[in-house]
Amino acid sequence: MNIYYFLASLTGLSTIIIWLGKFIITKTVDTGIEKYKAELTKDIEKHKAELSKITLEHQVKFSKLHEQRADKIKLLYNKVKELEKSLQHSTTVFQGPEFSDDTQRDSETLNQIVSLTDLVDAERIYFSESTILRFESLIQKSREILKGMRNVRLSHQQYDSLIKRNKEVPQKILEEMDKWTEVDDKVEDEFKGLKLELANEFRNLLGISTN
Repeated sequence: MNIYYFLASLTGLSTIIIWLGKFIITKTVDTGIEKYKAELTKDIEKHKAELSKITLEHQVKFSKLHEQRADKIKLLYNKVKELEKSLQHSTTVFQGPEFSDDTQRDSETLNQIVSLTDLVDAERIYFSESTILRFESLIQKSREILKGMRNVRLSHQQYDSLIKRNKEVPQKILEEMDKWTEVDDKVEDEFKGLKLELANEFRNLLGISTN
């Protein structure tokens, strides 16, 4: 009988020990899991905060680049208009009789061409390659228009000189003189396309439809 009680007591004690072991293990595991979850949540929140910071920095940088590009478009657009105005002043048919000796208009236009060339070269990273090619084409054609106007002035000088000496005026000089209107008409035609493209780029930056 004593042995029976002893075995029963031993069995009961073993059960209690096993239960306590499981309880301790379960609590330890649960505590570890909760601690891991807390650390994981903390890490996630930290990474979310860092990601939000990076996103904000990117948005600020993009916004500044957006603003800078808008400024460059306005700057180049105004520069193109200045050159156009200068060329119109140089080529207009409404000039006085002394126009053939007027070198100031052409000099001012040449300065505008050089200024636009330098500005395009300095700010080319803000524009697409196609727009840069348009700028370069316009600059080249502006030089050709200016050269054409200089030839018109020179032909008139030669004409006046020949007439004063009662000399016959060669056909080539007469043909060169007749190019004045042609040179004047070229200015508006050449500038219209680039101004429209720059205006559309600026509207796109502002989110304004160009349709």
